[in-house]
Amino acid sequence: MMSLSLQTVHASSSITTDSSCLHCQQAITALTVDERDAQLKKLPHWHYDPIKQEIVRQYHFNNYYDTLAFVNAVAWLAHRSDHHPTLIVRYKDCEVRLSTHEVSNISIRDIHSAEQIDDLIK
Repeated sequence: MMSLSLQTVHASSSITTDSSCLHCQQAITALTVDERDAQLKKLPHWHYDPIKQEIVRQYHFNNYYDTLAFVNAVAWLAHRSDHHPTLIVRYKDCEVRLSTHEVSNISIRDIHSAEQIDDLIK
């Protein structure tokens, strides 16, 4: 189970906004299958949903409070980067789904967001 403090969000120096990310300043294009698969190798807990064309990860927590702290931290990141995941929240877990609507598939923005979300629980 994971535990999270909102202090983690503000203290993490690895969290950037899209305006400071060189990848996110480029034109948004869908990743090729090879690019997507190579990027997902760096994100071992994420998988690709071919039906919805999203990357997905389940996060499990000790209690409801930790789950909601995580959701609020993800919301903070999403607001700062202007890239909003789908969140499915349950008592002790949260499913995160990322895709880029502009390209109807996965882009580098989704990979970058997944990395930042994973950094919340390190």
